Amino acid sequence: MTRETRKTVNTIVRYVVLIVVGFIMIYPLIWMVGATFKTNNEIFSGIGFIPKNPTPGAKSKRPCTITQNLAR
Repeated sequence: MTRETRKTVNTIVRYVVLIVVGFIMIYPLIWMVGATFKTNNEIFSGIGFIPKNPTPGAKSKRPCTITQNLAR
């Protein structure tokens, strides 16, 4: 292999590894966001992100804020 070919292959492998590691690190965060709208049975039955039946809080028209509990 020539030096340029080796450098190109090295760059491609490096970026593939970085993308895989990045996905492994971001997956739990995406899963947590998806799990907030699932029931307990749905959370532990599969690894998908989109809930089949969103929890009532997701369908509610009432805003959900942290300050509601802090005011007490």
